[in-house]
Amino acid sequence: MIEEIVSEEPAPQPPGSAGTAPFKMQIDSIHEVMAPVLRPAERTYAHVGKILQINPSGVTERCNGKRPLRIGDASRIIDGFGLAIYGLDHRIFEITDRNEFLNKLREHGVGIYEVNPRRRLIRLLGERRVDTGLTVGLRRARRERGIGGAEEEAPLTVVLHPGEPVEITLQATQGRYIALVQFRMDLTHVIEVLSPSIVMPLIEVEDRRFSLPGAGARPLIIRRTPVHYRLIAVEADEKTVTKFWDNDAAEARVLGGQTRMTDGIAKEINETLLLKSPGAVRTAWVDFIIA
Repeated sequence: MIEEIVSEEPAPQPPGSAGTAPFKMQIDSIHEVMAPVLRPAERTYAHVGKILQINPSGVTERCNGKRPLRIGDASRIIDGFGLAIYGLDHRIFEITDRNEFLNKLREHGVGIYEVNPRRRLIRLLGERRVDTGLTVGLRRARRERGIGGAEEEAPLTVVLHPGEPVEITLQATQGRYIALVQFRMDLTHVIEVLSPSIVMPLIEVEDRRFSLPGAGARPLIIRRTPVHYRLIAVEADEKTVTKFWDNDAAEARVLGGQTRMTDGIAKEINETLLLKSPGAVRTAWVDFIIA
């Protein structure tokens, strides 16, 4: 197994740039701190290889110091683990001391160190992520075969362009309710609520597979400049989903009609999530890039 291959301690390396950093220590620390928001399969070296698009031997070489970690590799790891939302970039991999590395993760509120109510909400929603029964995707509107549709596995990242009409595809449990939120991967604390909103009011699941905004409604339009987003679907009871609504929030301008979540709303949802059993609130997400 790859976990066994790369579990050997890396050879001693001189301190310095990201290219000579103790890669195994850094990855192990990220796995440890982000455990609440990562699936078991994402806390493996195999997943690191997937992020870097390299084979197991390439991961092993980076862990034992035979191959340096390039800035591009470090940036892919930042992106792959969603660390940009905490204000981190490739420079964290210049830190060679474990305590200093953990302190940097703590300083930025990563994973178990989260204190910001909106970032904490993202972490709590991450803990409720499921692999089956709930999916969310994006596809270009009015096309027979979209990208990341509900009938197929969503791609790792969807690439969309300003001005494109898009639909959100969902698979969910009949009789449940859906909230939709999104956030920029490079912005640490801004959560935008697509639903419940003026454009997409409270969504009750009537058909297991469906698309939004729905038949007869105008599609959503991509309006912003290039940026990396994550779209999250939250499946819960009506009372929980209604908490995402905020009449006073200012309207944002990405997919149209969504509002920005306040700290007060985030705190209220966090308290609700902590009282709910794991199966009572489920989440799924898809990443997309506006290019």
